[in-house]
Amino acid sequence: LDPETYRSDEAAAYFADLDGEMDARGLGLRPGNSHLATTSPADASSWGTAASIWPLGPDASFAWFDDRRLFWPVEKRGRTLL
Repeated sequence: LDPETYRSDEAAAYFADLDGEMDARGLGLRPGNSHLATTSPADASSWGTAASIWPLGPDASFAWFDDRRLFWPVEKRGRTLL
């Protein structure tokens, strides 16, 4: 998880921590081996040109938080993964 990807050392540390937590829970889909996505073109375009990747196919997996729509920036450390 490269800080240049996130344009922030703090964000890279957050996603590295999230990756470790998801790995410890046995989740195959993690920031270190997957792509984060959003259904909001405005949110996606804050990282560059927004693009659609549908259809993903039968082996696609999803994970999200139940208390917010964005993975970063985060306002609180507590997480509930679904």
